Amino acid sequence: MLTLRRAAMVLCLALLGLTGCSSTEKVEPAKLHSIKPEIELKRLWNVNVGGYDGKLLTFSPVIVEDRIFALGHKGNVVALNLANGKKIWEQKLKAEASSGLGADRQHLYLALFDGRVIALDQADGQVVWEGRVSSEALAPPQSNGRLVAVQTIDGKLFGLEADTGAQRWVYSSASPTLSLRGSATPLIIREVTYAGFANGDVVAIENRTGGTVWQRKVGVPTGRTELERLVDIDGGLLLDDGVLYTVGYQSKVAALDAVNGRELWSKPASSLRTPASGYSNLYYVADDGDVVALSKASQADVWRQEGLKHRALGEPAAFLDLIAVGDFEGYVHFLSQLDGRFVARIRPDSKGVRSQPLYANGVIYILGNDGKLSAWRVLESNKE
Repeated sequence: MLTLRRAAMVLCLALLGLTGCSSTEKVEPAKLHSIKPEIELKRLWNVNVGGYDGKLLTFSPVIVEDRIFALGHKGNVVALNLANGKKIWEQKLKAEASSGLGADRQHLYLALFDGRVIALDQADGQVVWEGRVSSEALAPPQSNGRLVAVQTIDGKLFGLEADTGAQRWVYSSASPTLSLRGSATPLIIREVTYAGFANGDVVAIENRTGGTVWQRKVGVPTGRTELERLVDIDGGLLLDDGVLYTVGYQSKVAALDAVNGRELWSKPASSLRTPASGYSNLYYVADDGDVVALSKASQADVWRQEGLKHRALGEPAAFLDLIAVGDFEGYVHFLSQLDGRFVARIRPDSKGVRSQPLYANGVIYILGNDGKLSAWRVLESNKE
């Protein structure tokens, strides 16, 4: 069990980038300087879907065809028309959600703080089934349409039947003494589920049986204290052209062969967020707030944007020739994938933006911490 002192350190780590871990190590967030916008963003609609009420949660919406689905932590799930934001249905579960939404073509999935996992019908929001796992799941359940992968904070990965919620298998990792309060989002494809754990392991699990296909130690603890030896993988995994990319806290960024887990390359890095991909680069948010572009071919840093240090950045998204990332004051910053320069900035929610912006058909969808879900169209460049 964690002592109170260790629990305080975990809370501090959850807020990394905004403040230091002691009163003598206070770190000020970088001040924002004015920029000359190179693109214009026009807000199309704005809807309040329910926020986090101060809880350290991250609920990204999901898009399926012509609908966007969003969730507030009190269990209110809404389906909105993607084009105009009009409400199609709302389901009030009357229970606090611990995870964001996952989806396949038929159902939505979410987890509650009491260990329940719920499937909703996308057509009308009705509850299809309720399952149960061993503890809280802070990462959204993921589904391939046949199996639902749910990762819990006690180091377990559950495979549930997508039609009924019945448990097919469970995988248990060795949990370290100290870890961040969170877990990586599993990545599920047709035959295999990939997952990263607090002990620095990345595993591939066979979906039919729950057997381990391969296991790779990505984070190797170093140092003398438990805090120095913390190597948690808290961000999700990225699969691109047969290569699995991962980055952990006080660990490294690594490229693994998705078939056998063989490490193709790695280099030291530290991040709490899921990486993004574009322009043959891998983009990640370092734990100090730097946004880094890394060449997939040479592993060299292509650029590093240091203007957002300690601004508690959320999940980055890469689309078109842009990277979008929110911060603790509710600004969303748009960077060029080419060289990392700032090209635009908007402020959709003054309470902060932790969730990953979504992009579809020329429109960016952003959910703020206060529950403001907004849609923004990227217009022509403002360059002369």
